[in-house]
Amino acid sequence: MDGVVEILGTRTVVSDESGRYVLDDDEWQTLWSESDIPEAPAPSEKYDLSIATTAVAGRETQVVEVSSTGTHMLRERRFIDEDTGILLRREQFDDQGRAVRVVSIRSVDDIADGASPEHPDDSPVTDAQVAPDGHLPAPDTVGDGWVLQGSYTLTDGTVQRYYSDGVFGLSVFQRAGTVDWEHLPAGSDETELDGHDARLWIGASGTVAVWEMDDTVYTVVTDAPGSELDAVVDDFENPQALFGRVVRFVISPFSLF
Repeated sequence: MDGVVEILGTRTVVSDESGRYVLDDDEWQTLWSESDIPEAPAPSEKYDLSIATTAVAGRETQVVEVSSTGTHMLRERRFIDEDTGILLRREQFDDQGRAVRVVSIRSVDDIADGASPEHPDDSPVTDAQVAPDGHLPAPDTVGDGWVLQGSYTLTDGTVQRYYSDGVFGLSVFQRAGTVDWEHLPAGSDETELDGHDARLWIGASGTVAVWEMDDTVYTVVTDAPGSELDAVVDDFENPQALFGRVVRFVISPFSLF
C-alpha cells in the first residue's frame, strides 16, 4: 500500500516507503533509509498462519492468527482493514497464552484515499548512511530465525542492525561505551539477558532492552515477544562487534504510545 504514516505525540515519527524519520529538537532525523532491501524470511519458516474475518470499529477486517510452528503456541492476532490494509487491532500473547499487549482503534470516521501528510523531505533532514560492508561486523542471522535486513550508520556514529523473522521486526543499536544505570529512563524492570545485567521497558508498542558487554552498549527495540531476546543476545556476544549508547534516542519515541 502506498502512502505515508505519521504518528503525532511528544515526538513526531513519519514512515514511508523510502525511510523512517523522527522530529527531534526541530530537526528531522533519519532513523533509516531504504534502498535494496534483502528478502525477508517467509513467515511459514517459523510460524503457522490462519485467516478469518470479523469487524473492528465498524469495518470489515481480516484476522491473521500467528502461531509458532510445532508448538502451535498463539503469538499474535492482527486485524487488517479489508479495504485499505490498515492495521486496526493487534493482540500479542506470552508463552502462557495470556494477552500481554493489545492495541485497538475504537472508531474510524473516514479513511481518505491519496491524502498524505507533508513529507519530511520538505524539512531539514540529517540522513543516516547505509553501513559499508565490513564496517562494525554483526551476525547475518540471530536468535530463532532472525535475518539481517539492513545496517545503518546514524549521524552520531551509532550503528543500527535491522532484523526480521518474517512477521516481527527487531533493531539492535550498538556503540562503544558503558551504561550509566542510574540515569536510565524510569519505568524499567531489572532483569538478565543471557547472563548479562539488563533493563527492560515493555509498552503497548513493543519492548526495549538495554545491556552491555565487552565495553559495548546494546539497545534492542522489537515488537516480538520478550522470550526471543535471550537467544538474540547470545548471538551478539562477539568481541569484534562495536556498537553503542542510544538509550535516550531509542526510549524517547515510546512516550508516543
